[in-house]
Amino acid sequence: KAHGQLTYFATSPNCEVGQVTCLLEHLIQMSGNWGARYLLADLAEDSEFLLAFRQADFNVWSRQKLLRFVPRSEDLATEHRYHWRPWSSQDMKAISTLHRSLVPKLFQSIEPPTRRAALGMVLYDIDDNLLGYADLAYGPHGIWVQPVITPQSGDAHILHDLIGSLPDNLRRPVYLSIRSYQPWLESLADDLPFDQQAELALLVRYLVLQEKVPE
Repeated sequence: KAHGQLTYFATSPNCEVGQVTCLLEHLIQMSGNWGARYLLADLAEDSEFLLAFRQADFNVWSRQKLLRFVPRSEDLATEHRYHWRPWSSQDMKAISTLHRSLVPKLFQSIEPPTRRAALGMVLYDIDDNLLGYADLAYGPHGIWVQPVITPQSGDAHILHDLIGSLPDNLRRPVYLSIRSYQPWLESLADDLPFDQQAELALLVRYLVLQEKVPE
């Protein structure tokens, strides 16, 4: 509610499509009363509930591959080619510029540069140009990593070294999110030793109407 969005939604596997649609419509009404501007959902590409979300006027705005890694001791000990570091407030201007150039303009309002401004990693080249950043979220069962990296970065080690540089890893699984609007990252991720993969549809339901007004 504080950020104008609702993030997670879960259903029982025994629910029918019609029941889920009714539940979603009630959720939409409640969220509108709270002042939320949109609802987001991540759904497996082959989910039986995709029809229910479409009936509730959710639309697919992007797709994502979710790769799961379990870092090994030898990976963490390997010398890195790319030196990622935690970001600071001085990095936010460069992060915002890179975000605006790579994320489709139509979806920048629902895909913010970061969901937790105090946490993340950045990578610069030798000329102090930002090559990429990664938004992080830590949980008891793993670490979520969502990278935004320039298409000129064509070395798979850039992702390998990102995973190996995560602070406070504690050997937790790492979940790497690859958005479809960065197709060059998919080819880089193919060279990484992930142990699971999921294909997800990213959906949005807008709760406000856009109307042009005089300046």
